[in-house]
Amino acid sequence: MILDNEQSDNIRDYVSWLAEYMGGFVIADKNGEIQFNLFESPYYHENPEILDFSEFQQNTLEIAGFRIYLYSSKIITEDNYCRFSNFQKSTENGVINVETVIKGNPFIEFIYKYFTLGSENKDLSSITGALMYYQQWIQIRPFCGTYHGNKYLHLGQYIKIKDEKGTEHETTITNITWQFRGGQQIKCVGEDSRTLSQGRKRTQAVRMGERMKTQINRLEDTVSDNKEEFDRKINSNENDISGLDGRIRTLENEDFKWHIDRQRERIEALENSDFQWQIDNLRERIENLEYGG
Repeated sequence: MILDNEQSDNIRDYVSWLAEYMGGFVIADKNGEIQFNLFESPYYHENPEILDFSEFQQNTLEIAGFRIYLYSSKIITEDNYCRFSNFQKSTENGVINVETVIKGNPFIEFIYKYFTLGSENKDLSSITGALMYYQQWIQIRPFCGTYHGNKYLHLGQYIKIKDEKGTEHETTITNITWQFRGGQQIKCVGEDSRTLSQGRKRTQAVRMGERMKTQINRLEDTVSDNKEEFDRKINSNENDISGLDGRIRTLENEDFKWHIDRQRERIEALENSDFQWQIDNLRERIENLEYGG
């Protein structure tokens, strides 16, 4: 589903495009394989883990006084076609309304050009709608802390954190670092949308540099492999040539004159043999038999 001019030699590009398209994230599983995940939410996880403030290292737990509400999703294509799906913005105190924007995603561009551009209906609402209905449930309240409890936590997990006053705050783990005897450092962090445009430019530049490095490395590997194969063929041909040279030298050094002289002597002996006495002897024996002798 990727156009030829969008092909990449860097697997990280494909992973990031797909993760953005699905509204999720990517991790390495226990076997080191790529695994796509969605963020947990109260829609599917009604009984989340509850982490008490007493389970956090002293003076490390910080919980923001606001939360993020993903109320809208938008797609912008290369020709500036725009499609969005949204709910009403939240008017609740302490809620920041944020719109998710997908732009420059090759998978979206393929769907747009090949499945909608040729028809009168250029509607991509099936993509924006699915993303919007999913992401509206994601609980995003920034926090950080070093957890020392006995619960095994994971990325994308929907949890509740109970503060000193007993108030439960819903949030999602987006960053986790485990240290031996140092607890689990967990966070819910994000990006400031005001810096996304500049961040995206830097990301594209870095991605282009990574593509160039990957292509150079692959070209070097291809040249190296071809050189090794070429060297093997040259060595094989040289061995064949050496074998032929040896056989030619053997034939050149072979003395056939003795064999020729030997055959000539045998022919001459047959040519000079006197068979007349044998013929006369046979004739005499035949005549004796005929006359009863």
